[in-house]
Amino acid sequence: MGTYLGKKPLSKTHVLYISRTSMLEPLGQTQVLNYLEGLSKSVDFTLISFEKKESDDEKREKVEIFCEKNSIDWIQIEYRNRPRFLAGFVNFWAGIVNAVKVQRRRPITFVHSRSYIPAAIALFVKKFFGVPYVFDLRGLWPEELVTSHRINRGSLAHRLIERSERYLLLNAAIVVSVTKAGTEWLCKKYGEMASLTRSYVIPGSADLDRFKVVEQQASAQLTIGCHGSILNGWFRPDLLGRAFSVLAQRLPLAKFEIVTTSDAEQVLKALGDTSSYSDRLRIYESSVQEMAEALSAHDLSVFFYAGGKASELGRSPVRMGEALGCGLPVLTNSGVGDVAEIVHENEVGVIIADETDESMQAAVDQILPMIRDMKVKARCRFTAEKIFSLSVGTQSYQKLYEEMQDNKSIRNGQRICL
Repeated sequence: MGTYLGKKPLSKTHVLYISRTSMLEPLGQTQVLNYLEGLSKSVDFTLISFEKKESDDEKREKVEIFCEKNSIDWIQIEYRNRPRFLAGFVNFWAGIVNAVKVQRRRPITFVHSRSYIPAAIALFVKKFFGVPYVFDLRGLWPEELVTSHRINRGSLAHRLIERSERYLLLNAAIVVSVTKAGTEWLCKKYGEMASLTRSYVIPGSADLDRFKVVEQQASAQLTIGCHGSILNGWFRPDLLGRAFSVLAQRLPLAKFEIVTTSDAEQVLKALGDTSSYSDRLRIYESSVQEMAEALSAHDLSVFFYAGGKASELGRSPVRMGEALGCGLPVLTNSGVGDVAEIVHENEVGVIIADETDESMQAAVDQILPMIRDMKVKARCRFTAEKIFSLSVGTQSYQKLYEEMQDNKSIRNGQRICL
C-alpha cells in the first residue's frame, strides 16, 4: 500500500504500531483501529499488521479506506502458519524487514508493539536504531500457552519464552497491561520490572457510542444472552450451559441467545444438557457493526472463563465492557483479570462462589432481582463509561504517548523508575 502521511501536515511524532492481530478481524477493528482513529489526530502512524491471504477483500477495502481517511500508512504482511515452526520465524523476519524500511523512510519516534512477537520486532529496532518501544502486553502469553495445552510448563519452549518475556519487559520504555491483576503478577514474578519500568493499566475498551442502554417494554419477554468467542479454549461453555439451565427453570418464558463466530453445532455440543431450554435457544453470528443491536435485545449477560489460572489474570473481557455499556448486569466467575473486583465494587452483577450446583443456584437467586432494575442499569452504564469507554482508553494512550515524547530518558531508549 502507498503512504498516506501526506494527507495532513506531518507531526513531530511518528509512531510505528505493530500488531499481530489482523485489522480484518473484530478485535483488530475494535481494539486497534478505534484507538488509532482518535490518536491519529496528533500523531502520524505507520501500522504493520499480519493478515491472512484468504481474508475478505470487501473488509480489506473498508480498512484501507479507513486508514486513508485517518492518514495511517497501513503495511500488510501475509500471515503464515505453516510449516509450524518455520512460519513463526518467517513472520518475525518479515516484520523486521518492514520495520527497517519504515525507519529508513522516515525516522520513528517510538514503536508501539501490541503483544509479544511485535515486541520482539520492536526490540530489534531498538537495538539497531536506538528507538524506544511500548510493550502493550494484551495478556500473559506464556501462561496462556500453558493453559491452552500448546506447551508444557517447565518445558524447554516454556523456559525460552519466559526468558524472552523478561527480556522484553526490562527493555521496554513503558509496559501496558489490561488488568491490575496482571501487572501485580508480573511484578511478583520479575521483581526488577517493578523498579525499572514504568507501567500503565489500560483495559480493553468498548465503543460506548454504539453500545447503549435501550429501554424495553416491561411486558417484553426476557432474553438471556452471551456473546463473543466460545470455543477458544479459555471460555467455559459447560458453566454457561449449567447457568442457562438454572435460569431456564426459574424463567420458563425467557429466551436464550449466543452471538458468536464459533460453530453453532460445536457450541451446542459444548453446552452439555440443553433439554430444558433448547427450544428457546438461538445461536447465531453477528458482524461487529450489528453486535450492539444484538446486545440491546438482551436483559442479562452470562459468561465464564477458565479462571483461577495465572493466564487469566491478564485477561480483560471486552464483552464485559460492551454488556455493561448496554446496561446489562453480568453473571460470571472470579479469577479472570479484574472482573470480580469490578463487579463487586460497582454492584453490576454476581460472581459465582464456586462451580457447585448450590453456588450456581445461589448466584441465579442474586441476579434475578437485578434484571431490568433501572438503578442497576444506570450503575452498569456508569461503570462502563468509567472503566471500559473508548474515550477513557484513548485518553490514557494519549497521556502515555505524551510521556514517550516528552521524557528524554525514554526517547533515548533508557528505562525509568516508577
